[in-house]
Amino acid sequence: MNLSLTGHHVAITPAIGNYVTSKMDKITRHFDHVIDVSVILSIEKLKQKAEANVHVRGKDIFVELTTSTCTLP
Repeated sequence: MNLSLTGHHVAITPAIGNYVTSKMDKITRHFDHVIDVSVILSIEKLKQKAEANVHVRGKDIFVELTTSTCTLP
C-alpha cells in the first residue's frame, strides 16, 4: 500500500503521520488489495478538513470529513 500524506496550511509532523498511517492500516481489514491511498489534511479559517482517496482493485473510494472549530461562550 502506497500512502501519500499532504497538508494544506498544516505542518505534517511525525505524530500526525503515524496517526494517519495507523488509521489507514485498518483499511486492509476490509479490502484485500489496497493499491494506493492519498490523504489531504487542510485548515481553512475555522474549518478542518480531511480527504482520503483509496484506490483498490477495480474501485476508487473517496471520503471527506469537515469539522468546525468554532466555540461559543
